[in-house]
Amino acid sequence: MKAFVVRHDRPVFSAQKCSDSAEAEAQLAHYEEASAKVDEDIHALMKKASNSDEVTILEAQSFMLKDPDFTSRIRHLILDDYYNAPMAVETAAGQIIDQLSKLGSQMFRENIYDVQDIASRLISTLTKEKFTNIKELEEKVIVVADTILPSELLAMDVSMIGAICLDGGGSTSHVAILARSMNIPAVFALKDASSRIESGGLAAVDGLSGILYI
Repeated sequence: MKAFVVRHDRPVFSAQKCSDSAEAEAQLAHYEEASAKVDEDIHALMKKASNSDEVTILEAQSFMLKDPDFTSRIRHLILDDYYNAPMAVETAAGQIIDQLSKLGSQMFRENIYDVQDIASRLISTLTKEKFTNIKELEEKVIVVADTILPSELLAMDVSMIGAICLDGGGSTSHVAILARSMNIPAVFALKDASSRIESGGLAAVDGLSGILYI
């Protein structure tokens, strides 16, 4: 089966700060509009969800989007430090991820993925730029990636995914839970698989043994 290698790029946005409080207020409104749009998209995915696992993960993302600590950090960075909206989201997410990384448990690692997912979606909405090469698949493929965010997997056509192979992750991750609920074979912790195969290259997966053959 052919492989499709998922790539992620950091959206490009200005690092210039707001010039005055009026511009900061406009950036805050810009962020709030983007947040409302992302929340709308999450609830649209909830309506399409086929099982409780998908709903639970999407609910966690909706909670993260509205988390008082996250939102207050963004508001502070915009209104007090005059960050533009994408800068504020990226910085606030980075601060929270740093804190969660120091806690060490698997549960907190999954929270990191939720923060990354929400931040990526907010920044993509704010900048109107895609941060991934994921597209509508035209044939069944083995998806190979450094990582896949839950929202990315939920947005893909499941019937076109033969298997998922990730450089990192594990059997208890949100993506693993989603893959099981969708009956998609998944292999994790492959370290550098996404850099060793190109999209269109042939591959095979042994899901029982956890092996990707290139």
